[in-house]
Amino acid sequence: MTSVTELLAVAEELAISAGNLVFDKWANPVPVQSKGFRDVVTEADFAAQALITNAVKARFPTHGFLTEEDDDSLPREGEVIWVIDP
Repeated sequence: MTSVTELLAVAEELAISAGNLVFDKWANPVPVQSKGFRDVVTEADFAAQALITNAVKARFPTHGFLTEEDDDSLPREGEVIWVIDP
């Protein structure tokens, strides 16, 4: 089992990386899609989620995901479940 300390370090590293990615995209106007009333999604949301989930899958192949943006390619069950909401 992965230690909580290691999980926290990875979560912090990936949050910073995803935040930098979103910040970089903020300067350029992008199309916005509506997912529902007051619920929008941009390319930055998808990119940040992919950055995080790809890195987690590479480091922890037995972990699962609960993500805001649908991605049927991600496992929903695992040793640890990562909740990703970019």
